[in-house]
Amino acid sequence: MDCHKPKSRLSANDPIADAVKKVIHSGMKTYSFLALLFGSIYTSTLPIDDMANMYEELFPEIGQYQEEAENELSRLGPPALDWTENGLTVAESIIHGGGKASTHVLGEWEVGGHSANVSGDMPFDSPKGFVRYSVRAHHGPVNYHSYYRMPNVPEGIIIHFFGSKQPNADARCHDQGGMEIIASTPWEEWSDDTMLIAFVGFRASRDDNRVYCSVYEPIAEGRYHERSYDPNGRPYLTVNENLRSFTVTSREEASKKLFDLPQMSAE
Repeated sequence: MDCHKPKSRLSANDPIADAVKKVIHSGMKTYSFLALLFGSIYTSTLPIDDMANMYEELFPEIGQYQEEAENELSRLGPPALDWTENGLTVAESIIHGGGKASTHVLGEWEVGGHSANVSGDMPFDSPKGFVRYSVRAHHGPVNYHSYYRMPNVPEGIIIHFFGSKQPNADARCHDQGGMEIIASTPWEEWSDDTMLIAFVGFRASRDDNRVYCSVYEPIAEGRYHERSYDPNGRPYLTVNENLRSFTVTSREEASKKLFDLPQMSAE
């Protein structure tokens, strides 16, 4: 393919390098059938490997950043006692916080890009004119959807994970499910810097083989910390050392926070 050659160059103190590392790190943790959502355009594929390989050839530092992120995320602590019984599921957290699973989600609106976790097979409708790209298929039932809005990019790019979580007492565990990209513009129109951050992050997320088991811990009215473990109860240290605070949020408000971005139209 005729790859779009970028102009930017990475350096150790480059904010783009920092963004790449953050996206690799959060994208990995971060989570088919693809119903044709009203008003969106579905495009089947993205040239993820071609573009990511090109950037790694141009900027060898990326490999080092990926290795550092992988090592950080792979750190596990000793098995925790009663870890499956010391928290709530997404649905339980929403109800505990005064919402309903059919009309509310758990949203994280404070750190980096925005995130929303949906209980059940109730995906958001993407705004009219947005483009959707399938990255990883999921064949089977769907009982969760997670959305992550990439930070530091003006084009409006949301990573959507979906699949089936398996119960383990109060915890819910999932491995690789479906993954798609929802974007306000076709990828060919993204800036060079966005392409670099996005395609490297997409591949890291797509190829993450870990199993994550999550529980939500109440910290205030309607607010919860997400804790993450492997199936044997060993905590993912990096995730649990940087706890994100989720809030019970209406689906309408969450949709606006995810999709109504600067320079974007939801008409």
